[in-house]
Amino acid sequence: MLLAVPIVAFTGGPASACGADAVLGQVGLVCFEGGQDLTNYASSAEGSMYSFRVSQLCQDDGDQQTCDNPRACNTENVVGTLFTVYRRLIATPNADWEAFAVVCLIAGEEPRFEVITWQRVFEVMKTLEWPEAELAIQPVGGKTLVNFETNFFTTTTEPSTQTVRLLGREVQIEATPVSYTWHWGDGSDAYETDNPGAEHVDGEEHQVFHVYTDADVTERPSVDVTYRGRYKVEDEPWRPIHETLTVTGTPVPLEVVTARVHLVG
Repeated sequence: MLLAVPIVAFTGGPASACGADAVLGQVGLVCFEGGQDLTNYASSAEGSMYSFRVSQLCQDDGDQQTCDNPRACNTENVVGTLFTVYRRLIATPNADWEAFAVVCLIAGEEPRFEVITWQRVFEVMKTLEWPEAELAIQPVGGKTLVNFETNFFTTTTEPSTQTVRLLGREVQIEATPVSYTWHWGDGSDAYETDNPGAEHVDGEEHQVFHVYTDADVTERPSVDVTYRGRYKVEDEPWRPIHETLTVTGTPVPLEVVTARVHLVG
């Protein structure tokens, strides 16, 4: 039986942390009014037989690992977020997780219960290697003309996906290029745009270009790519990562020369 911690059987009536309007159908589950109550149970003789994980309760999608529209709760006059608590006997690690309780967690308590949040995924995302933007310059060959419209573009435009394990679960992280910062290498201001540029086509305007005004110098232009991420925990829906990650490009040498006229007779 449960120890004497402040939990109540939730049957649809209001509780200070697990109100009926917020829980929406989580009938028959135990209600923990705060993270400490869940910790107390997990440390009890009965609770110590189980492993636990929690999943955020969302307004639209129901029970998910994390979401943009979590269901709010209130514990000791502090606004928190509702989570479903799952448990599984330590002795049967391959068994299915059992929905056991609902808990109201306030900010800072989630890490204690191994919640996979977008912030935690973003920290992992920052440690991974994502593709640099591949810089293409026309004219080709590492040379361009002074006072000439030099064309720039990158072919790094498609999403990249990597799979990691986080808190014992498989997480896919997808990074999609959303903007590019072009550095011309001559001291002029960088140019940020969502346009990757395009290969030169006769008769069409260049989308991303720069005019170098000093001749007989070697500049080192580069392009940075900024990724917006999303992640997927096992079979759950894709969720956004609310910060972007910029990968700095490697400068390439570009010689700026003066055109010379040769008379042929």
